Formats: sequence, structure tokens, C-alpha cells
Amino acid sequence: MCIRDSRTILPGAGRKWSHAHRDKGVETPPSEHDEEHDDDDLRELPWQVVGIMSGDMLNQLRRHREHHDHTIDMATSGRGLPSIQQLGSLSEEPPFGEPNPLEMAEKGLISAKFAEQLKAAVEANKWDEVVSLYALAMARRFGDSAPEWKEAFFRVRTARAYRHLGKFKQATKQVELALGKFPRYKRGILEQALILLEAPPHPPFDSTASLGQRHRNTGTAVQHLESI
Repeated sequence: MCIRDSRTILPGAGRKWSHAHRDKGVETPPSEHDEEHDDDDLRELPWQVVGIMSGDMLNQLRRHREHHDHTIDMATSGRGLPSIQQLGSLSEEPPFGEPNPLEMAEKGLISAKFAEQLKAAVEANKWDEVVSLYALAMARRFGDSAPEWKEAFFRVRTARAYRHLGKFKQATKQVELALGKFPRYKRGILEQALILLEAPPHPPFDSTASLGQRHRNTGTAVQHLESI
């Protein structure tokens, strides 16, 4: 086993290397070779011949090494690093939970009358109407508590409605807007997974033919995930 000084332009060779001997801290008894290092065989060291061919190539290698060392120095000192965008909230679910339409009214997210309209539209699978109602809910900003969470919640519910309509591109956009502020939002991540599961494997995204319709087993899995 051999070791070398790594701070060279070219890989070290010959006497740039030295034999690695047994660590003094190791309790195993040393061998005769470990006790006497003067007789190290130089033929055991890694020797090589590197053809640089010209002075220009040598200067290029030198500049590459200087740039490499400068980049490392800048990084270790915290200078010249790329800016990191805001990571968003670490919260995983809204403070008001995941209520159904009637519970939304009880928690002050929407009015009681609005909740009845939304409930009727969901139960009748009128997803176009559901999309319009959630858009209206976001525009009205009913109540004052957790406005950003309410927007994210409504966007994920809107994405669900778009998914049922087979409009996967619009559904994806709504989920991405929600996860942009709350990247750990569990229901948002789940909805994103369901969109990918149901969307056709090739564009265009807007299609009424879902993967759940083409594969009965997958459709059953989607129904199970939605019930969670």
C-alpha cells in the first residue's frame, strides 16, 4: 500500500509516493518490515510516464489546477455560492385539517350556503362546477385565519376536480402552486402522485382516458388512495 501528496498538477509518481506502514496505535505486533523502513523497495512505488508534449499543455494543466484550487477555496469560505431559494414551510398539513364541505363551513373556511353548494356538486360529480366554486372560494378569502394554508388547501381540492375531469395539465399546475409554499403538504403530494398515476403516459395531458379506466387494478388502487 502506498500514499502520496495529492496537491500536484499531474498524478504523482515514483518518489512522490511512499510506503504506508503499520500505524503505531495498532496493538498487533509489528513485523520486521514495519520496524525497518529504510529498505523499502522503490520498485514497488507506482511509476508512470506522462507525455505533456508542449509548454502550452503544461500551462493549461497549471491553470486548470489553479482554477480547481480557487473554486475549493471560494466554496470553503462561503463566497460565490449559488443563491438558495426559499424552501417554504415545513408544515405537513393545514392547521384546520382536511375537512369535507360541511366541515369547511364549521371551521370558517367558507359560508354555510357555499358549503351546501359545494357538497351537492361533489356528490353529483359535477367537477366543472367544483372547480368554479373553489376558484370563487379563493377569490372571496372568507375568514382571516391561515390565508396561505387555505389557498393551498383549495388548490389541491381544485387539482382533484381537474383530475376527475381528465385535465391533468391544469391539475398539475394547481398542485405545484400549493406545494411551492408547502412542499411537505401530505395531501398535495398524494394528489400529485394520483395525477401521475392516472395521466396518460404520453402528451397531450388533457384526456378523458385515465390509466385507472384502462387498468382495473390501478383504478382500485386510486380509489383506495383517495379514501385515505
